[in-house]
Amino acid sequence: MPANYSLAAQTYVWVQKFAEAHLDFNANLERIFEEAAFAGIPSLEFSIGQFGADEELAKLSYLATQYGVSSPLFYAGGDFHEPERAEVAVEKALSDARRAKEVGVLVITTNPSPKPGGANKTSAELKTQAEALNRLG
Repeated sequence: MPANYSLAAQTYVWVQKFAEAHLDFNANLERIFEEAAFAGIPSLEFSIGQFGADEELAKLSYLATQYGVSSPLFYAGGDFHEPERAEVAVEKALSDARRAKEVGVLVITTNPSPKPGGANKTSAELKTQAEALNRLG
């Protein structure tokens, strides 16, 4: 990642804040950029899953320029430890990455989902997960 992106705040805190207030996340994108700019946060990390339509991604790009707060990275999660789900998660992440690249996203971050109840993953599941993550690059 270029050196001028020294700090990026995840937008998950706004997801939680808006959910508590029964506010729509995408309808309040400008508020996120306003608050980030006011706080001196230079970059934001969104979850690609928050943007279903290309118009929503275009709005994100517009607001980033308007407020001088970049969005060079996106989060894409998934179940990477089970073969069938891993295939779906990888294909979705790669598809989302292609969409996000069109609005200037440079990096996709991920954190593989845990097993229910915090159970440990088996060696076979960890192998599946590693192979899936390697496909992402």
